[in-house]
Amino acid sequence: MTRSLFISALAIVADQATAAIVKDGIWTGWDWYDSANNFGIKNGVPYSTDLTKQRTITAPLTKDGDLGDYLSMKNVQMVDSLITSSDWDRAFPYANPVYTHDNS
Repeated sequence: MTRSLFISALAIVADQATAAIVKDGIWTGWDWYDSANNFGIKNGVPYSTDLTKQRTITAPLTKDGDLGDYLSMKNVQMVDSLITSSDWDRAFPYANPVYTHDNS
């Protein structure tokens, strides 16, 4: 795949990923649930009635709106305790200067 084709494809995926899910859209009316696998789709959004599977589904999703004091969140504190500032610089030597160990 050429670099320009890859960049174009990446831009299209990024554009789609940032689109908010609306209450009614092309997926409205196509709900289903697979009881054997505890997985379903409701109005275009994946879900499960099994709490463990639901957590797996929602774990990679971003939170909408203001995060408030995200530095007080347990997951941020855990990662911060594992990765020092020098580790950050070594792991991400070409990071945009806006991204630092202190604000990432």
